[in-house]
Amino acid sequence: MKILINSVAAFFLVWPTFGMALPEIARYGQFTCTSCHVNPAGGGMLTTYGREFSEEKMSTWAIEGEEKFLEGLVPMSDTIFFGGDARWIKYKSKTEDRLFEKFWRMQTDLEAGVHLGPVYVTGMMGTKPAGPTDDPKEHSNLIHRGYTLRADLFDEHVMIRGGLFLPKYGLMLSDHTAYVRSASGLSPDGAQTQIELIYQDDLFEFMLAKLIESKMYDRERKTLSGFNLGVSTFVAEKNRITASVLSTKKILGTVETSVLSMGLSAVVTATNKVFAMFEINRVHNETKISGTSAYSEVLADFFTLNYEAYKGLIPYARYEFIDTDMNRKDTSTIRMGPGINWYPRPHMQLELRSFRAQSNASHSTTNTTEGLMHYYF
Repeated sequence: MKILINSVAAFFLVWPTFGMALPEIARYGQFTCTSCHVNPAGGGMLTTYGREFSEEKMSTWAIEGEEKFLEGLVPMSDTIFFGGDARWIKYKSKTEDRLFEKFWRMQTDLEAGVHLGPVYVTGMMGTKPAGPTDDPKEHSNLIHRGYTLRADLFDEHVMIRGGLFLPKYGLMLSDHTAYVRSASGLSPDGAQTQIELIYQDDLFEFMLAKLIESKMYDRERKTLSGFNLGVSTFVAEKNRITASVLSTKKILGTVETSVLSMGLSAVVTATNKVFAMFEINRVHNETKISGTSAYSEVLADFFTLNYEAYKGLIPYARYEFIDTDMNRKDTSTIRMGPGINWYPRPHMQLELRSFRAQSNASHSTTNTTEGLMHYYF
């Protein structure tokens, strides 16, 4: 049983990620993700400004034009644009009675879009995200990963977006291994058909989305209808605070789970070099199996303290906690450890981190080391 629990934990610890926005750029006064990304939730294709920002603010080194698509080898315009990313991971996990080690390519995504006046149309193809126990050969074929139709209204203060994409919730971390993401049901392949309305200005953002049941596009009918709500504001110029609510249903085989997640998150800036991020979520789950129902209350929080020691080089200390059923005893796990993020060039991210997780459920300690290489096109 201990081996099974640890195997499941390892699966979620290293389950791959989308290329999301970096919430920490709030320390530069960037409030909205659309400053750098076509996607209002961040991640995916970069705007021209976003590519220039990655060179000037995020990367240790760069040469002129290197931030462009495929490093400038393929010209783009403001009308037709492309993007994408690929990720590889080296993972090692050790418990008292088991050692697991593996290197694999997690995923590759290709995205294209057209921009005409206030309208953006995008589509994404890619490989299905591969976890540590998956056969890479079964995750090598390109599949449909998402699409969006977006219209900007009232001097770009109002956006309407529809399509198949990840719900926008909380910090929108690039790391889906965080307990706050998995506890809220936000897996990396959990894109949902939805219609989204966003109002934003320089200091405030309001988002309301209707999640729609779609037999055609929600892969394996993993998600059903619900809603998503978020309110963000800037405090003292560079501190972003967000309150979020997400209601959805997930279907896996004969199991149907209704999820209601409520969270509070923030990016707190001491200086441009010292900043912290935190998120806390309370999640109510109702699980139905063969006509019977079970309930659980989940609490998950995340905290990281970051210091940019050199341009593009950011060591950090991270703490996470999750209690998978607050109505029972010994269902919590604490995970903490150091890591370092490095953006050596505009298209590259390297991350190395080490965690020690103490599980009350399995009464075991797991030590993990992970190395990630992420390349943006």
